[in-house]
Amino acid sequence: MYEYRIGVATAKARPYYTFVTWLREIGAHFDAINPDCIPSYTGNIILTTRSEAPRYTKVPFLYADELEAGPTLAHAMLLSRCGADTYEDTLVAGVDPGKLLGLSMSYAGREIERSLFLSAHSLVDHLKHILSWNIPSCRIVRIGNGDLSLSREIATTLSVSSLPPFRIELVDEASTSPRGKNCNQRGKRDMLAAKTISNMRGLAQFWSTMAAAG
Repeated sequence: MYEYRIGVATAKARPYYTFVTWLREIGAHFDAINPDCIPSYTGNIILTTRSEAPRYTKVPFLYADELEAGPTLAHAMLLSRCGADTYEDTLVAGVDPGKLLGLSMSYAGREIERSLFLSAHSLVDHLKHILSWNIPSCRIVRIGNGDLSLSREIATTLSVSSLPPFRIELVDEASTSPRGKNCNQRGKRDMLAAKTISNMRGLAQFWSTMAAAG
């Protein structure tokens, strides 16, 4: 359950549908408000279009075009503008490498993505997209060492990418894979293992090239 009050203020059908669909997907409730009522809204954030947003307001906005960055970045922007970064301004990705690659990503202590990839290439491309967002936070990628060759391949590829500074850690995967009867579906187990990995300290650390250069 979200502790933030979120207002959706647009008279345009397509942005409204986009906002509402996305908020339901992430499990967030919202207030539907008339754009004319934006200045008097007392919630934490307002989702609207740039053309409907007043010039001055005390409440921050998340604009419809910003959702084009993808649901993970939009979720991080939502949390950041609601003030979640005052709790823990940290973006953490956990990766469970193998035939199927699980990914769990969190921002400010809240999981904002859980996904599955069929190749290291597609996973790395996705991580590059997320890490290219230059948020003012500590950024960590934690990679399980169950397949050490694949783990190092992912770490090396990420570390030489032209991205804002972030840290890469290799994590001991022992006991990270769930064994319960509800976790035996292939893919689901990999994503849950990735979430566990994201919460563990790494055994070794690598810095992105840009961070090392700085």
